[in-house]
Amino acid sequence: MMHARRLPPAWAVTSAATLALAACGQVGIAPQGTPSDIFGTTAGGGPSLNYIYDEIVPLSAAGYISDNCDDIAFSQIEEERMLRALKERVLDDGITPNQMDAIFRGLDGNQEFQRRLAADQTAYIRRWRLDEEDPETFCAAGKAELAAGSRVGRFLIDREREG
Repeated sequence: MMHARRLPPAWAVTSAATLALAACGQVGIAPQGTPSDIFGTTAGGGPSLNYIYDEIVPLSAAGYISDNCDDIAFSQIEEERMLRALKERVLDDGITPNQMDAIFRGLDGNQEFQRRLAADQTAYIRRWRLDEEDPETFCAAGKAELAAGSRVGRFLIDREREG
């Protein structure tokens, strides 16, 4: 029996980025810019971290698909690869773990960021006509993402092909 669960969008973004930075160590420097500045939703602030957003959104979409389709699994190996690469890039950009923690703590309350995330997720759901009452919509989307080799598809495993 399939158990669909729908996680709040900010949870997927916040936890994945936090995991990506967990092993970086502590440096007590205050963040530059606001969460909306950092993610490029407004002008100004510190360095743009849109590349995190651009990785985490497909990651959360893949989780949503795999949670709702028994034939599609989530690739934790690919998630770990992506998180390691993100951590390296964030550190190369000079962002400390304390800065990232402060940024991500502010995302839940950042209306502009939440609107952007909700709009992207709604567009994705509409694009694939995903319906939690019809698991086949998730299976079809997952198989199409896998066939296309998309950013979402790289986090998915077709259990029928693997089995």
